[in-house]
Amino acid sequence: MYVKTLRLFNFRNYRDVTVELDSDTVVFYGQNAQGKTNLLEAIYLCSCLRSHRTYRDSDLITHGESEYSVGLDFIETAEDNTEYSGFNENISVAYYDAVPKDASRMKPKRVLKHNGMLLSKTQDIVGIFNAVIFAPEDLSIIKDGPSIRRRYIDMLISQIKPSYFNELSIYQKTLLQRNSQLKRMRDGLVTSDHYNIEVWDMALASSAAKIIMTRNDFSIKINKHASNHHLIMSSGKEELNVKYRSVAGISTEDGYEEIQQSIYNKLKGNFNEDVERGSTTHGPHRDDLDISINNESIRSYASQGQQRTAVLSLKIAELEIIATETRSMPVLLLDDVMSELDQTRRKQLLSAIGRAQVILTCTDASHVEPELISMDGGRKIRYFEVSDGTISPSDMV
Repeated sequence: MYVKTLRLFNFRNYRDVTVELDSDTVVFYGQNAQGKTNLLEAIYLCSCLRSHRTYRDSDLITHGESEYSVGLDFIETAEDNTEYSGFNENISVAYYDAVPKDASRMKPKRVLKHNGMLLSKTQDIVGIFNAVIFAPEDLSIIKDGPSIRRRYIDMLISQIKPSYFNELSIYQKTLLQRNSQLKRMRDGLVTSDHYNIEVWDMALASSAAKIIMTRNDFSIKINKHASNHHLIMSSGKEELNVKYRSVAGISTEDGYEEIQQSIYNKLKGNFNEDVERGSTTHGPHRDDLDISINNESIRSYASQGQQRTAVLSLKIAELEIIATETRSMPVLLLDDVMSELDQTRRKQLLSAIGRAQVILTCTDASHVEPELISMDGGRKIRYFEVSDGTISPSDMV
């Protein structure tokens, strides 16, 4: 993938901006809190339809406005970043927060377009444009709870398999319906009629089995790529291990029918507890990725440096897996991370980038320029200074 143009309207601190990127490496530099990260956030949004910083679309709208839109012009590339064709594609995401009083003029909350064609389903846009973002917040993959690690693997898989993105949506809707029924039973609004809840049990078990199997397959791929890079960065002293763990105790080595039946049995066996809680206690919405170094939990025992190395390994694995599975190198977005990495880690990151288009932010471009130039003498680098929502091309750093 190769981004040529980025368009923003009422997005964060950008009112109406179009910037021509069209370069192998793009550097946005400037002081903190000027809007550099917002640019990477917009690009990533076109990939996964989700921000890496917030779950709410309303957070992305310029203060005082009721809508935003972001759009990209890009070209499809092969793994070595050579063009498949000269055809420019475009993709856009728009969100409307306010609903007009006139119901006949009511607008949908999200409008998705690819090459000017309106897309009716979210899953239709996922996987068209791929990007990987590496930001300081990614340490949360190690430090925070299971939901962050589930989000990491779900976002990775969704870019490669749009059908998986759809399956997640089906599962969440089914889970909400089952939980709603459980709450009604708990509160005495309906009787504990097993037939009603069994409808949701069967649907949930079917969807859960597909999600668990897919996550487990990709956790194996993540482990292979990430462990190799971590071993190099630790000079062969540390072995990183990533393993998918089902809280329901489901064996991920089983086939679809066995996992589906196991989940169904768990739901039936925990029915009374679920009614008491008003929520579903078992399923992939509770699962986790176990990450360890030399068989010790990285969250509990690893140093800050080890955690940074592990996260970097996970992000490089993400980049390589998408490139391998889609046969197209995703755009790599680096949000002020070069200054956070020591020389060994920076070298490993740059060696893994290959011919991917790199779009990065930093406070001082002169600190990253020598290393960027050394990546490949043929890479074209463009610099932009960002100040209070204004983007200015810069010929000199």
